[in-house]
Amino acid sequence: MPACRSCGRDIAAGARFCGSCGAGTAGPAPEAPQSQARRTLLTCAACGRETESSARFCAWCGRPLGAAPPAAGAPPSTQPRRRRAPSRRVKRARLLVAAAFLAAVVVGATAIYVVTRQDDRPPGADGGAGSTLPANTPIGKPYGGGVLAYILVDGDPGYVPGETHGLIAATADQTTSNSGIQWATEPYWDTSVPGFTSTDIGSDAANTDAIIAQNGEGASYAAGLARAYSGGGHHDWYLPSKDELTVLYLNREAIGGFDTEISYYWSSSEYESNAGYAWYQDFGVGNRSGGLAKGYPGSVRAVRAF
Repeated sequence: MPACRSCGRDIAAGARFCGSCGAGTAGPAPEAPQSQARRTLLTCAACGRETESSARFCAWCGRPLGAAPPAAGAPPSTQPRRRRAPSRRVKRARLLVAAAFLAAVVVGATAIYVVTRQDDRPPGADGGAGSTLPANTPIGKPYGGGVLAYILVDGDPGYVPGETHGLIAATADQTTSNSGIQWATEPYWDTSVPGFTSTDIGSDAANTDAIIAQNGEGASYAAGLARAYSGGGHHDWYLPSKDELTVLYLNREAIGGFDTEISYYWSSSEYESNAGYAWYQDFGVGNRSGGLAKGYPGSVRAVRAF
């Protein structure tokens, strides 16, 4: 007869529980005894099978002998209890918590996006690490020591996706009203600038530096006058290139202050087919552009890039 691994008492062969301590034996389910002639038996109230009268626990279901049977339809004690379905109130509370959590996530993500977009913007015209162009800033608005004149778009030289760059125009002409200034000093009226002066947007600095290198320091000619300007405390003003002068003309009403009497404005781009001419733009009613003799008195409006 096998012994119980828990209490050491003898147990019936094939029994699943010890009749003395109720410990499981891990053995196979026994068959009901066929004959109990020499034993005094008790009937288990839970499962209805017979067990020796000296046992405290049923050898078949493990319940204490004498315990009341389980209620009709109740699961056996050896099976896991079923979880009750949540009530409508509990379900509603869970939905409210989930909705509040989702709203918090959306708000937090939006705030992070806004902060990131602000922090990722490139330095603005003032050159400070935190200086940025405010969103939807209109052309003609004060900015960077002048007024916003143009924002680069896809296809422009220097355009960078996701960044904001463009041109700032001086708040007023560098030439006085009803008086213009020559494009070059007289010794160089009929001489090409060494190298090449471009007409592209973004070429104003290189063009101006090349003209000054040929004509020398001073403000007696257009490029020198533009370079000497220090509006807003900045010293990076240049004579605009032909294409930059064109966008200034297109935005002339928003920028404001252009001379309609001496309405021919100089660019920093030489006229390709004649060394004695440079590109100009008429800001008067004529809306003309072309080559103008370098000794002609034209107007100057300096620009700087951001």
